[in-house]
Amino acid sequence: MKINKLFVVSKNKMLLKAIEIACKNSEKDFFTIDNFDEAVHFVEDIKPDVVVIDTSDALLESEEFQKNMNSNFKVVKLIKKSESESTSHEGLLLELPVNPTSLWRDLEKLIGGSNG
Repeated sequence: MKINKLFVVSKNKMLLKAIEIACKNSEKDFFTIDNFDEAVHFVEDIKPDVVVIDTSDALLESEEFQKNMNSNFKVVKLIKKSESESTSHEGLLLELPVNPTSLWRDLEKLIGGSNG
């Protein structure tokens, strides 16, 4: 799947800044925010192809965020490596730490491999 619009929600401001720096010269649209409550409204307006949710520091907020969203986009959860063996996580998962410079390519590969 080719991703044209990417939306990243994380409380980790350093991660968001790294993604912004890595993606700023691309011709693709990307958006980052550090507030799950505000993200709901932005996602509805922006209509991204993929929403990346950092669950590592905000699991309850991220779950509530997903409950409030429609499913017109793919959701990829960022999880800590120690959580990757947990059965409580479902769906598309990407282990932290992520490489901001290859994030877009890694997401397209992950989603393309999910067949849908």
